[in-house]
Amino acid sequence: MGQCNPRYFRSMDIDPASLMVRFSGQYSQPCGEPPQESYFQRFDRLDLTMVDRIAPNNGVAASRLGFFHLSPDLKLLSREKTQELFSWPNGQVFATIRYGYDTTYGPASMIFEVRPSRGEIQHEPATIAMSLSSAANELSAISVVRAFRSASGETVAVATYSPAHGDLLNVTGDMSPRVGISMKTWVAFGFPASFSIAAYQANPTWQSPLGTLLSYLTVVNFHYNRNRWVRQDVFVDGDTEPGKHQTRFLEYQLTAQDSMLETADRTLPWGGIDRRRELPSK
Repeated sequence: MGQCNPRYFRSMDIDPASLMVRFSGQYSQPCGEPPQESYFQRFDRLDLTMVDRIAPNNGVAASRLGFFHLSPDLKLLSREKTQELFSWPNGQVFATIRYGYDTTYGPASMIFEVRPSRGEIQHEPATIAMSLSSAANELSAISVVRAFRSASGETVAVATYSPAHGDLLNVTGDMSPRVGISMKTWVAFGFPASFSIAAYQANPTWQSPLGTLLSYLTVVNFHYNRNRWVRQDVFVDGDTEPGKHQTRFLEYQLTAQDSMLETADRTLPWGGIDRRRELPSK
């Protein structure tokens, strides 16, 4: 009889110097039946091993705290964390960080992006904090989410800005229906070409340039320490009252694997999407 695939383990340790991975505490579950407690799900192929870090949530959908790619000899090649940034009745927005350790096909890097989704994605939930942690001392990115309604459907667009000078790096989005409002450039969504960080932090308001669409929801996010913490300003009345907003502070779980890889991660340049992408048009 062949080996069960996937298999489930209690622990996954990563050597920070060699990036070799070791599993321990295999669950004696029937094949294909995951445990009821936290586990690492390991799926082996001839060319690759894939691992999911899963944490059950007392009857609620399980949280995915990490996804890993390993070589056949169990050396870490890459990992990914997808974290919920904001949700409302019509959709969700996720922040994803991809850590690339293998240089076979390109330089090692850490890529960050924010994107909307109308479907459920396995992810890590955010914890609401009372204030921004004093350890949040490095601004890593800024993102702005804007949601629009029209007779033909709804559009959610996200802009990402650089942390140094507030330069616009990318605009992406999601439409319902998939072919909806015709959009030619990022300007139509009311995203400025640059985000004045100092001016906004001194007076947190949001108002789109004249001539752009009016949104019913704008969410401004300051991502700190590579999305360990987020300050989030939610403008629930769109552009009609640009100064009216609610502020939330988000925290994400520091896993054992994050701690193991802290030294290795410091060697990875913080990247992002360095080109502009337009939404599909009619």
